[in-house]
Amino acid sequence: MTGLRFIDIGANLLDGMFKGRYNDKEYHAPDLHQVLDRALSAGVDKLIITAGSLAEARAALDLARTHESLFCTVGVHPTRCGEFEAHPEGPDAYLQALLALIEEGQRDGKVVAVGECGLDYDRLHFCPAGTQRQFFKRQFALAQASKLPMFLHLRGAAQDFLEDVREHQDDFVGGVVHSFDGTEEELQRILQIEKLCIGINGCSLKTEENLAVVAQVPLTRLLLETDCPWCEIRPSHAGSRFVKTRWEAKDKKKHDPGKPVKGRNEPCCILQVLEVVAGQRGSEDVQGLAEQVYCNTFRVFFPGELQQWGLVPSFSKDAKPDYWKMFNARSESVAEKPAFRRLLPSKRCLVLVDGFYEWKKEKDGKQPYYIHLQGDEPLVFAGLFDAWHSPEGPLHTYTILTTDSSKRLSWLHDRMPVLLRDKAAQQAWLGIEDKGAKGATGLQKLLGPYDGEDLVWHPVTRSMSSISFQSPEASKELVKPSVSSFFLKKPASSPAKAAKESSMGTGMAPAAAAAGAPAAVVGVKREREEEAGVVHTNGAGKAGKAAAGSVSSRGGEAGDVKQEEGAQLGSSKAEAPPTAVNSDEQPPPGHKDQRDSVVAAGVMAGAPANSADSQGVVGNIGSDAEADLGSKGPREEGSEPASKVARRGGGSAHSSGASRPGASPTKKSPAAAGAARKGRPPGQQDISKFFKRG
Repeated sequence: MTGLRFIDIGANLLDGMFKGRYNDKEYHAPDLHQVLDRALSAGVDKLIITAGSLAEARAALDLARTHESLFCTVGVHPTRCGEFEAHPEGPDAYLQALLALIEEGQRDGKVVAVGECGLDYDRLHFCPAGTQRQFFKRQFALAQASKLPMFLHLRGAAQDFLEDVREHQDDFVGGVVHSFDGTEEELQRILQIEKLCIGINGCSLKTEENLAVVAQVPLTRLLLETDCPWCEIRPSHAGSRFVKTRWEAKDKKKHDPGKPVKGRNEPCCILQVLEVVAGQRGSEDVQGLAEQVYCNTFRVFFPGELQQWGLVPSFSKDAKPDYWKMFNARSESVAEKPAFRRLLPSKRCLVLVDGFYEWKKEKDGKQPYYIHLQGDEPLVFAGLFDAWHSPEGPLHTYTILTTDSSKRLSWLHDRMPVLLRDKAAQQAWLGIEDKGAKGATGLQKLLGPYDGEDLVWHPVTRSMSSISFQSPEASKELVKPSVSSFFLKKPASSPAKAAKESSMGTGMAPAAAAAGAPAAVVGVKREREEEAGVVHTNGAGKAGKAAAGSVSSRGGEAGDVKQEEGAQLGSSKAEAPPTAVNSDEQPPPGHKDQRDSVVAAGVMAGAPANSADSQGVVGNIGSDAEADLGSKGPREEGSEPASKVARRGGGSAHSSGASRPGASPTKKSPAAAGAARKGRPPGQQDISKFFKRG
């Protein structure tokens, strides 16, 4: 299995086993270097070293500084909380020393969490419950001061643990209950604290009951770990039946640096944890599951590396990078423009979104439409990413490639994002090695318009045109009143009046008589709408989750959008389409029933993605006239994609690539041409002729 990415959130790399010592007896030379090589080969690109005391935290930070993939926690394990009281200068001094170490590690980006801390009532012989609880509470002050997530430990103490966490839930930004092996009831109680995720390792997969609980963890709250060198998945464990990947291991007495040691868990074995979780959940899309977990982990532990929409080139010297932000890049000229062509060889990415918006000018104002795939599958856009560096740290940004609109969407706009609809195209975009004109030609084959019938749209409330509008209504289908409703006969005001009206009929049942005349109008209207491709619905559909931002992108690759995490991905200085009462015009062809749509977790592939709860932001991709990087142009309206974690593109893998199905030009029918002249989408009927006097 290739192409998977992992972050091992719990690796005890300071353990003596990685130095060749087992139970205080030395068996072989230190082999941590080989262990890390195997981890990287398995797709583990970040590891968080777990620390459980002040001294251990210092050692963990020193080790993390030796390798770009290593990070660490700072905190005190519940079984070692006696160290607070044993410190020569007292508990307060011990706590201050922890905080000083956190601040030191934060400056170089190596300390990413407070922990391992929590409660462990299964091992009270190491530390009494009262002491554990006292100093567990004290460590929330570290999380509050540092704004770091918490790496939490829970064994046999769910009641007290949850009480303490709830008491201090305003003091920390989020975290994970690692190595979870509790009951389903305990899981549900933890999940009620929305800022907590669940960490799963081999100890979470021992029994059938464990597996049943793991299947209940929401995908957006799931993190993976190994807790190495402990918690391996053994043949006797219930989850072992799902393991597909195994390594040849050697006994510690016959140590081979190129092979794992029998009985010693390693970070590369996180792949086995994924296989068990996927198998138990019945997931065939193992790569999709891995990517979701990867994004979840980035959201919790590495929010500073998250991508922002609106490319700021690395060569920018401006102290205010907003001037350079380019939200869209025209695929036709991406290999020529200086800002983009240098990114093609190795900085291609995928941008996953729930959908995007476009606006159509109508008689009473601009009407927004939400474009998405049927069902809950995300759209995958082609993108490019870059990093701009300043004294405050790096700024990771990306842009979305656009192309000519497809035939089906041309009524709405002349441009659309480049959709990579199948995995072959996605892998080709990430893997083709672009060298010169030949490579650029290979990439261009992927960048045509997508015209599949599974790309559908519906009108949404005009309130979402306002940047401040944050609501599930942003993607909910807008049901417009039917013209025929104005001709329906009002019900009788009393039983007596109803009886009188029914006696005046022509033999039909009262209800049928009352509806007789309007039924003819409805019938004509339905028949003509069916010819036009209009699909009638009975409701507005299931509400999607709230979008994290609302932006429109009508124009160029330069704009002025300020990004705000957790609330809004962008804001445009251009005038937003006005809020207005919606007209009675029927939706255009392509309108589908959205009752089963739910906003899915969006993710940008490569540099990492954020979403406060891994939820996507839907957005508008508009026209993108090229911006001259050497001169300031007019500010443009922007667009809004979903939560984003970008996968690094480029590399040596070659693929012929699957070209996107394009729209071949066809001659418009007279009816369609007439509709276009009158400002209506093709196929939409002008029903005014049915009401003219004749």
